[in-house]
Amino acid sequence: MPGKDRLFDSLLDDEAFAAVLADVTRAVGARSFLGGFTNLDGSVSMLVSSGFWPDGLIEAYYGGYCDSDPWTARLLSDWKPFRAIDTRDLPEREIEGSELCEDLLRPMGDDTRFVTGVAVEDRFGIGSLGIHRGADQRDFSDEEIALIDRVAPDVARAMAIRCRLQGSERAILARDETLHTMRDGIMLLTADGRIRYSNAAAEAFLCDGGLLRSRAGVLVTSNRKADADLRAALARVTETRVGGVRLAGADGSSLDVSLLLLPARAGAARIMLTFAAAPPVGRARLLRELYGLSPTEAAVALLLADGLDPADIAEQRQTSRHTVRAQLRAIALKMECARQIDIVRRIAALPRLGGSGIS
Repeated sequence: MPGKDRLFDSLLDDEAFAAVLADVTRAVGARSFLGGFTNLDGSVSMLVSSGFWPDGLIEAYYGGYCDSDPWTARLLSDWKPFRAIDTRDLPEREIEGSELCEDLLRPMGDDTRFVTGVAVEDRFGIGSLGIHRGADQRDFSDEEIALIDRVAPDVARAMAIRCRLQGSERAILARDETLHTMRDGIMLLTADGRIRYSNAAAEAFLCDGGLLRSRAGVLVTSNRKADADLRAALARVTETRVGGVRLAGADGSSLDVSLLLLPARAGAARIMLTFAAAPPVGRARLLRELYGLSPTEAAVALLLADGLDPADIAEQRQTSRHTVRAQLRAIALKMECARQIDIVRRIAALPRLGGSGIS
């Protein structure tokens, strides 16, 4: 099975993502795979295929036969997102008697008989990765279903992210929502270290003023040696494509970061930086625990407390002013503040948590 790092590193590349799913398919001895995501309005916004079927058959399937798919009906009857799909109790007569098989698959010479895969869900819709065997193969075993179930959470999240990355504004929002659930810190940087995106774990890490920090939207460290090491690593990865560096803090702490060069796009971030983020401490955690702020809301509130106005916050976080204003309204409601200055005052009154308690 492909590793988690390779899976998420493939999100921005069509061929690489298909290759990873092909490895999942081969690991259980299957013939083919097909993945799709259906939005709440019924539109299909993502397709990934092993190439086993011609494009015309796939278009016909999603155009009029998806609702008559017996395997999909079985999946929906016992919906378990982020888990393996198990359709082994589906009677053969239901499969062969379905409109999908009688009118599309069998006339096209397709003998798909056994299906497993992964169920996918996010707040914009549902989808699945179907993994198939033909009638000349046996059904999937308990061990093979269990193997898929072990990688299902990561595959499902990757598919949801991949789907949203292919769109525009809604894709960006969904990517944020999904990446914010991940425990590792993830940032997208330009070659000179300017932060274009950071997930919740990375935002909490930056806000707590530890080894990694944001200064005017640029990623910096807490000391000159670590900063020089980070700049050198960013320069190297433009040549090596992958890399990493251990950053050392003046207090003896250290942080291992991984770097990946992304495909070149005009004006876009070029480097993905990831690290194992420690549980958030300090003001960000207090805001979450005391007032129920989300990681994103806590980050916005702290930027406001640090003197940035909504326009500056929007620029630093690479989002719209409208989004920031909406976030500030939600923050004020949760913190029971009538004005932005009240938010700033409450944050200024928070104690700072250090590694051994309140400092």
